Amino acid sequence: MIFAAFAIAAISLALTKASVSQPIREWVADYPMLAKLFSCPFCMSFWVSAVVAIFVHERFCGWLPADYVISLFAMMGMAAVASGWIFQNMMAPQDEIDDLRAMLVEARDSLHDVLNGSREGRDHA
Repeated sequence: MIFAAFAIAAISLALTKASVSQPIREWVADYPMLAKLFSCPFCMSFWVSAVVAIFVHERFCGWLPADYVISLFAMMGMAAVASGWIFQNMMAPQDEIDDLRAMLVEARDSLHDVLNGSREGRDHA
């Protein structure tokens, strides 16, 4: 699964940051959702993981639908870590790293707020 995660990270970074895929990014620029997807390696890794998990999930977990979901999220998590490491250490200028870090902190804080809100609602019930 680690090899799959690094492959997913490499594919995601190639699609979102490499010059060879620039024509694809220009082509999807008129479609806001696709433009966002093709500009975010972490977003792209989710969808690449979904495709890869179709082919490899039974090797790791089994055949049940839940096994697919487990494989998907395990690969997606490892790919996000691998993608972040590759991007930070090999590709990105510091300002892009800072922008991604700020985006991740904001997402983490939003998730934290949502989780605390749902817990507080449960505690009052």
